Amino acid sequence: MGSGGGTVGFNVYAGKGWTISGSPDWMHPDATRGSGTRLVIVRFDRNESGAERTGKLTVKSDDGKAERTFTLTQRAGQRKPTPSPGSTPSEEYDYDLALNPEEITLGPSDGAGSTISVVTGRLWAGSTTEDWIRLESAVGRGNGTFTFRVSANPSKEMRHGTITVRTQQGMDELKVTIHQQGNDGSVVPPAEVKVSNVTLDPATLTVNGDLSTALISAIVSPDNARNKGLLWMSSNASVATVQVSTPDALGRAAPAALRPRRRRLRARDHRRQG
Repeated sequence: MGSGGGTVGFNVYAGKGWTISGSPDWMHPDATRGSGTRLVIVRFDRNESGAERTGKLTVKSDDGKAERTFTLTQRAGQRKPTPSPGSTPSEEYDYDLALNPEEITLGPSDGAGSTISVVTGRLWAGSTTEDWIRLESAVGRGNGTFTFRVSANPSKEMRHGTITVRTQQGMDELKVTIHQQGNDGSVVPPAEVKVSNVTLDPATLTVNGDLSTALISAIVSPDNARNKGLLWMSSNASVATVQVSTPDALGRAAPAALRPRRRRLRARDHRRQG
């Protein structure tokens, strides 16, 4: 886990009663006793110790015949500085981001993928510089998940990439390492077609206080581009917020609903190559 606070969960599979013990003071399970199968949610605090730490929860059946251990390792975080007398602590030390998992290995085939969980109280967005990794709906507010898929690996060698998740204004940043196994000759990769242009309709909006919601559509060219995913974000949430719709059945880019906050607004075309 990253150094920020957040939540994780694990399942207890049992046909009888059980108890949880051994919780350190920075791990907080939502139950310490139960019976049968149950999902246990564990809230963990931000790590400000300056060192990596590991906590363990022991689950034991009431008859003492079965015992399992849940282990959580949290990376080191920056210790908050002691403010000078009369000063205000800097917000840049208020870390609030955790990702799970932090490393994923996939097979060589086209379309292989996985899901990444994001734990934060802020706006966040995922990105990657790898043209063989395709993100799907990698933007949100608060706790959430997003999926990604990979293209077929044309090489016999394993390749490696990263997915970066940043919170609003870049206050926090964590990376997930992606490994894709090499192609043994049984996978034939499709031809790669990259995006050449993104057009917004409309490209500019002027709001005089008489508009609450405007729909902006994006047209990605060419039609057969391999990665037609779009990342919609507002550069200033106090001016306008964005709500993304679901792509249609033909796979066309999802429109975004822009909600102005009674100010003059210009929607700019931020092109994403993929």
